[in-house]
Amino acid sequence: MTTAEGKTEAITKAVNRYLETLSQGRPDDIAALYAEDATVEDPVASEVHIGRQAIRGFYTRVENVESKTEVLTVRALLPQAHFATVYAKPAGRPAVDSYITEVSQDTWILFPWDIEPQFVRPIAALRSGR
Repeated sequence: MTTAEGKTEAITKAVNRYLETLSQGRPDDIAALYAEDATVEDPVASEVHIGRQAIRGFYTRVENVESKTEVLTVRALLPQAHFATVYAKPAGRPAVDSYITEVSQDTWILFPWDIEPQFVRPIAALRSGR
């Protein structure tokens, strides 16, 4: 194995370890992956988080959240992949190569698989006061 192959393998393992740890939603375990004096910059433009304690604080938002990291894995391992989406928010635009519609950062898009079906009164009934 060449030095370049060894570096690629080490990077791949590190990325996979990070993504697996992140998907488990345990801030202490995520912070432990970083050097004591490491820094993390939030892609949504908040302050820089310096040191393990600050990094742990940053990752508390994923605590006890099971997440899927397929897009991050593909982007990290296959940098030549093309990402196409229907919607893109400003903070997520750097992660995609092409998209159809940009929506504001504070827009929450509900897809049918995200919500439970529920009864909604017909508009005609609302207008007539029934």
